[in-house]
Amino acid sequence: MTTSNPFATKPETQVFLLSLSNELCNEILDNVAENYGITKEEAYQEITDPDAENLMDYITGEKRAAIHLVYKKFQLNQIQNA
Repeated sequence: MTTSNPFATKPETQVFLLSLSNELCNEILDNVAENYGITKEEAYQEITDPDAENLMDYITGEKRAAIHLVYKKFQLNQIQNA
């Protein structure tokens, strides 16, 4: 049985970020940018690159657990809707 890949045209992280409120998306980008000493724009490019690591590998600090839960819920919804 073959399942279609819902992320065939966009990296999963990009689709995830587009599904979030602007506030939460900016919190994630701020977190990555601060952690790596880069701009938010550079953080976006880094985490949405097709060869990027899993998003959670970039997130640090006290909000990591909450972001992880939102990310897992997103992934489950994508599987259910595939």
